[in-house]
Amino acid sequence: MIGMTRATLATNFNKGKKRNKMKNFIAVFVLILIFFSCTKRCRVESKYKDSIVVFFRPIFSSKTVKAHELINMSNCVPVNDTIKISHRDYCKISNFIQNKRYVKSKVKGVPEIYFKNDGKEIFLTLFDTLATDIKGENLESNINIIYLINKYCKFYNYFTKEEVMWGSLYRKYPFPKDYHYYYGYFTKRKQSDAVVAIKKKGIKLWLVEKEREYIDHAISISCGFKRHFIQRIFSTMLRIPPMQR
Repeated sequence: MIGMTRATLATNFNKGKKRNKMKNFIAVFVLILIFFSCTKRCRVESKYKDSIVVFFRPIFSSKTVKAHELINMSNCVPVNDTIKISHRDYCKISNFIQNKRYVKSKVKGVPEIYFKNDGKEIFLTLFDTLATDIKGENLESNINIIYLINKYCKFYNYFTKEEVMWGSLYRKYPFPKDYHYYYGYFTKRKQSDAVVAIKKKGIKLWLVEKEREYIDHAISISCGFKRHFIQRIFSTMLRIPPMQR
């Protein structure tokens, strides 16, 4: 009777031990999943979800570059600068790109600036109010939005003052007070050739919301706290010192 009792107790003890091991295994597995899920989430959300891609070539040429050629050029160059703008202005520019309206006009716009936002794209003529789609069809433009875009992107700093005034935009708006020709210090022949090569390659800008930066920072802190918390639990369960950050 005593032998059976001891055998039963031993069996129950072994079952309990196995059950505890299984629980610990499941708990650790779940914690690992949560940890990597959070890490992945942080990596994804730390990038800007909403952005406007802007690409242009800061050079005037007798040969007109087609819209699809601008897109191909944009895909081949890295982002030169990220410009943070207010949520209100971001929405204005995004709505201008998203809500295209076709108009009939005898004057055709030249695709010199490429914009892309959430799968939609439009093309603008430098320092003018003309807008087109990828097929060259005229779109309704908004001079206030176009001025706003120029204000943030500062296209004028990539051109001489004379070139900027070839368009009609700054005949209707005051010439920018912060104008500074980026390539003005290149005077030697070899340096000038290098600048032309850079200009032909094109400039790519990224417009993002200022508010998005703070949101991403908050998410990053939150995920960091979760990772630390999970590591503490994980270490306690395995009875090892906490992982060093």
